[in-house]
Amino acid sequence: MPDLEAALADSLLSVLMAEADWHQFLELLISDQSHAAAMFMIQNDRLSGSGGEISIVTGLEESAIRDYSEHYSRVNPWLPDFILHTTLMNPWCDQDVLPRAQLHRSEYYNDYLRLLGLEGAAGLALTRRDGTAVLLGVVLGDADPEAPALIMRRIGGLMPLMSRVLDYYRRPDAGMLAADQVVEVLGSGLCLFGWDGRFLHLSRSAEALGQALDLFVAEPLGRVRLKPDLLQEARQEMLRWDYTGPVQRVIRLKDCRLTLFRSSRSSMSELLCGPVVGLIIEPMRSWLDPHHEHELVRRYRLTGAELRALRGIAAGASIQDMAESSARSVETLRSQVKSLLYKTGCATQLQLLHLLRSL
Repeated sequence: MPDLEAALADSLLSVLMAEADWHQFLELLISDQSHAAAMFMIQNDRLSGSGGEISIVTGLEESAIRDYSEHYSRVNPWLPDFILHTTLMNPWCDQDVLPRAQLHRSEYYNDYLRLLGLEGAAGLALTRRDGTAVLLGVVLGDADPEAPALIMRRIGGLMPLMSRVLDYYRRPDAGMLAADQVVEVLGSGLCLFGWDGRFLHLSRSAEALGQALDLFVAEPLGRVRLKPDLLQEARQEMLRWDYTGPVQRVIRLKDCRLTLFRSSRSSMSELLCGPVVGLIIEPMRSWLDPHHEHELVRRYRLTGAELRALRGIAAGASIQDMAESSARSVETLRSQVKSLLYKTGCATQLQLLHLLRSL
């Protein structure tokens, strides 16, 4: 269907330009099928025993998505290890992997697919790493073996363009690297860790501060362990695919504050590259001496509350830190900081720190 193939190509380009999302692409991929589902998914090999999960999907109810991740991903006969481990980026359909007669004798079909009215499948492994694959998959209710073969050919025709689009999502996040410039201005350091514990980015300041704190321990295969163990355990937990805890954690070490944060990324970037955790290393120091403090109070007519907020910002404290140390609410401290910024003509706390460093 040339018109549909052209529409799919246009859809991929629209996703790249943020004019459409991946759900729209998936819906278009199966638009000529009466009963089907399309999805991006994570699948682990049998050795890991951890199954997989469906991430971006159209055509499946929430209960079916949940049942897959909780059990049926572990017994999916269409995704044996040789499919997950192959280095060839080739599309496949169900009968390339498992004859229908054998499928019909499986738990996966009788307890899961049959109840959903699904019969055949086609897919493509997009990326692989250490026993984990990210796949584009389509499941169909059509019993005709030709239906999955048609979808397989359709996916195959899209592969060159899809590879270029997905390369965009594999690039380092521009926002994260822009943050590096901010923390460098503040004399702090930023490092980013990938899902496997390797550095994705290590700023010069982070490297120097990490050496001074004896923070990084090199492990085989390029992995990095953090010291103390509390920091390592927090990073490992935040790097889990299913992590739902706090987006940041703060740990004090010697004269530094260490802030771990789970980076917010697009769903496709996280699928392809895995979760990313950042670490900001901030020396606990103040750029505000008594002479400058007195001058700022006089120049901007600061109140006592605004001066305390100024001292906190100069020392690198967050609004939460200042609220806890002064036994006041976060809302009260936020109001005082807002008033301080207004009086000093600063739009942000970063701009205020630039002002302090210029004194």
